Amino acid sequence: MISYDLKITPNFSTFVFEGDISIEFTVNKEELKDDLKKQITLHSKELCYVSASFKAGADSAAPVAAEEIRVNLKATTVTFLFPDEIPATAETLTLSIQFSGFLKYVCFQCRNFYLFRWTGFCTH
Repeated sequence: MISYDLKITPNFSTFVFEGDISIEFTVNKEELKDDLKKQITLHSKELCYVSASFKAGADSAAPVAAEEIRVNLKATTVTFLFPDEIPATAETLTLSIQFSGFLKYVCFQCRNFYLFRWTGFCTH
């Protein structure tokens, strides 16, 4: 199971957008190897990260804030490193991320959110 809750706020004066996302997913306990229990890696391109945290299980669980965020431009990934391990008893995990990026005009290499200007033939 995986679900996303995404909020993006564009600023058309500065051509920057801010975003908040919560990703809830099922924990695959077989994949929780010892060296990976304190990190989460996602695909990422052309975003700036402000903060990240995870909550394990119920809504009453306290969030664990990332103590370091590593962006790998070549691999196009971001890794969030946490002070606490992802609990092996957790059935689900909610990852919350705050980020920003630049609005771009439509182009062949654009990723993420972009600005589009329509100059069509609308007559009304």
